[in-house]
Amino acid sequence: MTLLNSTLAELDAHSALLSADAYRELRQGTEGSFGGLGVLVGIRDNMLTVIKPLPRSPAQRSGIQRRDRILGIDGLFTYGYSLDELVEYMRGDPGTSVNLSLLRDGARAPSEVVLKREIIHVDSVTAADIVRGPLKVLHLTIENFASRTSREVLSAIKKFRVRHNGVMNGLVLDLRSNPGGLLDQAVQVADLFL
Repeated sequence: MTLLNSTLAELDAHSALLSADAYRELRQGTEGSFGGLGVLVGIRDNMLTVIKPLPRSPAQRSGIQRRDRILGIDGLFTYGYSLDELVEYMRGDPGTSVNLSLLRDGARAPSEVVLKREIIHVDSVTAADIVRGPLKVLHLTIENFASRTSREVLSAIKKFRVRHNGVMNGLVLDLRSNPGGLLDQAVQVADLFL
């Protein structure tokens, strides 16, 4: 597997051969639902850091914010573990609780937060209307390319046109903080506009 990944890395930095566990994890992330806390995390300065809480999730309701550092998960100090291992500690069966130790910028000491895991349904597209006088623009944020992304984009466009009597003066496609995802969905979204 290492030899194949080395070969693939020479061709394309974004291609890799996945183990069965890694593939299951990828599919779980792109199918749009899983049991967890609803927080997107990454490793920043060797610390498990919140990239953003997902809408309508236990993390968002508890007040977890972008750039909060997660120092502990159920008493386990997070330093030195891989991101995959830490994500596994946060995921679990819906209804079970997890205790997070959080350090926020400017805080003198960590705070403890207890969250109850839920089934997290992830919409990959967020839509917002920008209306300035006669100008009507749809702002679409694509969080990642999941299994339903192209359908969500098309649905958001149709709903916008219904709300504004068929008028759409422009569309902003916001891909900031998008980590990627399923190639076929990225192609299908591009096909909607090309």
